[in-house]
Amino acid sequence: MREMYWDDELAKGAQDWANHCEFEHNLGHERKVARFDVGQNLGISRSIGRRDNEMRAEFSKHIKTWFDENEQFKFAPISGAGGTGHYTQVIWADTYLVGCGYVRYKEGATMGQFYVCNYGPAGNMLTKQPYDVGKQKCGNELVKSKTYRGLCAMREPPSSQCSSKGKSALRLLSGRKKKSHASKKCKGSECFARRAMSTFENVEVNDTDSNLKKVYNLITINVFH
Repeated sequence: MREMYWDDELAKGAQDWANHCEFEHNLGHERKVARFDVGQNLGISRSIGRRDNEMRAEFSKHIKTWFDENEQFKFAPISGAGGTGHYTQVIWADTYLVGCGYVRYKEGATMGQFYVCNYGPAGNMLTKQPYDVGKQKCGNELVKSKTYRGLCAMREPPSSQCSSKGKSALRLLSGRKKKSHASKKCKGSECFARRAMSTFENVEVNDTDSNLKKVYNLITINVFH
């Protein structure tokens, strides 16, 4: 199972989709990138009576909710049923890149938060198991992680810099919006999710890349304990 790293291209696609304020997945071919197919997890929170400035990003809460589906998971090849797809994408052994987006919106008296995390290469491949049972094996460009026991790290971890000016290489349908968007006030921007993630609870590292990577890797190694 591989250690996770932040990826700007995936984050850009996630933020673009979060800005639509629709709690549904965009199509697989829309979020696909040149390197690989892209998986996706969504989360949403709603609250009545709270002010916009009282809302804070809670990525760790939603990641834990996705992971907690493990209580219903029975180890077997993916069949497309069972309600544990969030969990299996989080712990998919060959997935090693993640990028997330986040937006706040208002609909009447309801304040909402919409979370999108994109993963590459995509997991949840039908007839495939999320990981192989057995001793840790790291081959090719991978080595045993010095930080997260049980995970395999890259010999040369990818670098990822946030740029609000860069154009997306994703094949997204930027014009795909529904009439319901007119009733919602989205507050999203390039790299906004990265700034929001610096407010993670119980995460000491201030760097936002490290925050998300740390949350994912710490929760993923629970598969082995």
